[in-house]
Amino acid sequence: MALTKVKTGGITDDAITLAKLSAGTDGNVISYDASGNPVAVATGSDGQVFTSAGAGAPPAFEAAAGGGKILQVQYMTYGTGTTNNTSTFAASGLTDTITCAATSSKVLVMGTMHGLYRTGGGAGYVNYIGLRITKGGSAISSFTDMWGYSTGSPFLASTSWHYVDSPSSTSELTYAIEFASTSNNSTIKVNQEAYTATVSMLVLLEIGA
Repeated sequence: MALTKVKTGGITDDAITLAKLSAGTDGNVISYDASGNPVAVATGSDGQVFTSAGAGAPPAFEAAAGGGKILQVQYMTYGTGTTNNTSTFAASGLTDTITCAATSSKVLVMGTMHGLYRTGGGAGYVNYIGLRITKGGSAISSFTDMWGYSTGSPFLASTSWHYVDSPSSTSELTYAIEFASTSNNSTIKVNQEAYTATVSMLVLLEIGA
């Protein structure tokens, strides 16, 4: 006569092998329900993670939490001398491209520009450098930075920026930094003087949604 029930005390530890367990579904995970009974957690999809549902419920396969992922980095440096002594924006030489993986991605534009200025109106002038970030040739952000106070001698300076763009595009995008002299038409020199070997940089980060 076949046995229908075996007392727990009559089973030796480690006596039950995998082959003696009931057949299940590929990918299922054995857990326990709120009553403490064994339960099979349904197989998840490729890329999902096994997540706790808290006390009183079995865990489940769910999509990994999104947001804040750096998907790619584009980085360039520029050390060639560039001069502008007008209030008209001109190319600084800092330019790079990026192609986002999804339209929901954001682009973090970061950079640092090193250089100097010479005052155009004599001693005691405060000079301001105007900067703007362009995308595809169109300005998307503009700002002004003070490059010190001079008594006629060149003044070494640097400026940095951070800007978050939401391009909503998976086409190649070209970002560039332009600069201008916004007061007194002083001469702004980026990465240019015999005694200062400075290198400016531009960084583009794609941030996943």
